[in-house]
Amino acid sequence: MLQTPQENCPPEISFQLEYVLDSDDDIKILVKQKKNIFIKQPEYIIATNKRLFFCVPNDGQGGINIHEYEWKYIIKCSIVKNITFTNLVIKLTNSIEISTKYLPKKEALNLYNYIKNGELKSEGGSITEGIGSSRITKNF
Repeated sequence: MLQTPQENCPPEISFQLEYVLDSDDDIKILVKQKKNIFIKQPEYIIATNKRLFFCVPNDGQGGINIHEYEWKYIIKCSIVKNITFTNLVIKLTNSIEISTKYLPKKEALNLYNYIKNGELKSEGGSITEGIGSSRITKNF
């Protein structure tokens, strides 16, 4: 499931990633934030075997800021699942939290599993997975 930035990123992100990726960096997963009325330019989260990259557009200035975090500095990862999207939060050793909202559910779960366990697998294949399953009714 290795991907190259050129396959899935806009040219401005691919161009900048060529300068920050080492020759032994393998891209394991790339997640693109969903566009909506609040998000004009999506963020990208890229996980390699060595680190995690957040590619964040400069609002109104053009260009992309790339923030990179080595795995040893990430101490916690959590997700909040909603019906149509997922929010990802990571906490660093210096107590800073980084959050990205509106990620596609399946890709966010796959990213979460990779951050937590080093495995590329996603959970659940249904958009309704988990809805109402905490209460059991006569009809269930």
